[in-house]
Amino acid sequence: MKINTDIRLRSSAFICGLFLCLPVNAGKNPLDVFLDGLETFSADFEQRLLDSSGEVLETSKGTVQLRRPGMFSWLYREPYTQKIISDGKTLWIYEEDLEQVTISDASAAVQDTPALIFSGHYDIAEHYVINELENDAEYVWLELTPRNLEAQYRALRLAFSDNELSGMILFDSLGQTLLITFMNSRRNPELEREYFRFTPADNIDVIDARKTH
Repeated sequence: MKINTDIRLRSSAFICGLFLCLPVNAGKNPLDVFLDGLETFSADFEQRLLDSSGEVLETSKGTVQLRRPGMFSWLYREPYTQKIISDGKTLWIYEEDLEQVTISDASAAVQDTPALIFSGHYDIAEHYVINELENDAEYVWLELTPRNLEAQYRALRLAFSDNELSGMILFDSLGQTLLITFMNSRRNPELEREYFRFTPADNIDVIDARKTH
């Protein structure tokens, strides 16, 4: 079954925003506790994209690796293969079935996205309203709402268990919801910088969307 390309692009945009960087001034909250001393992070994930009525549009699985500041590798393995990789300056989105990679400036990709939440270059409280939600039996919840009324998403909720990030819920401006659950997470594993660069093979079409080449 062919995957809807628009869905892929929306999911890619969310992920680019979530993992490009890391914060410096979010006040004392569960996010600060998680980030204290964090240098690298890796986990398996399951992601579900829901429409406005709660119907599942797509379920996908893969792995994520993160290195401060600004480096990440988000690899989809099911139901298709896609790689979203950034070294903090350049962003690569590789579509295996299309034999195509799109290259863009990481700074442009984070504009007006949840990347500001994870950025070391911004005062997060200047851009987001931060609320600790009522905890349930399993998780501690934190909600961040963008102050910019024209943002592409309405809110981001983060779930923590034993001071570790367990999941995310992103509500976009179109009424869709992205649910991400992390499993087998590892804090501060050894991750080389080479993991966060992508070199396309000779047979791969390259779309270079950077401002300067």
